[in-house]
Amino acid sequence: MSNEPITVYINFIAEINDKTSSLLIYLLTEQLRAGTKNFRINISSNGGRVFNAVSIHNFLIGLKDVTIHTHNLGQIDSSANLIFLSGGRRTASKASTFLLHPPQMIIQGQSMMPIDLLTERLESLIKDQSKMVEIISSKIGKDPELVTKMFSERKTYSSMEAKSLGFINEIEEFVASPGLPIFSITNQS
Repeated sequence: MSNEPITVYINFIAEINDKTSSLLIYLLTEQLRAGTKNFRINISSNGGRVFNAVSIHNFLIGLKDVTIHTHNLGQIDSSANLIFLSGGRRTASKASTFLLHPPQMIIQGQSMMPIDLLTERLESLIKDQSKMVEIISSKIGKDPELVTKMFSERKTYSSMEAKSLGFINEIEEFVASPGLPIFSITNQS
């Protein structure tokens, strides 16, 4: 029997929304209650709600005496960067990508919006971007002005570019050994 601590693998292949965020935090909480101290969160996400991503980020960085390794399985877009950057160790598959862009808001079924509602929504988007810039710049060690510029460029970065920017520590492929505890959260979960 090995004395090496067990690492629980979580595949988060989903949009970031209320449901998937709740599932991730619930799964992590249950594993913490069971005594798990090592997690590897494999992520491929087109992003989603900034509120949920910030909540997950704050939850993950608040875990003490726990090891979090995040890995980009395919794409880390938009707010998914906040979850990815929560890892103490961050890796990416060679063919993976990272995308930064300003926060967006979908307005469905509203043909007319008064100026006060438009102003409120604009202010909310500006605050979301400020939160994202603050987190990303602190995690990659870059000036907030540079990160803001990266948002406005709407560029997709390769794993090599992400490494040079400080998003990842290493480029490595994901390999799962038989018998590992692996959980998955998808849009169908």
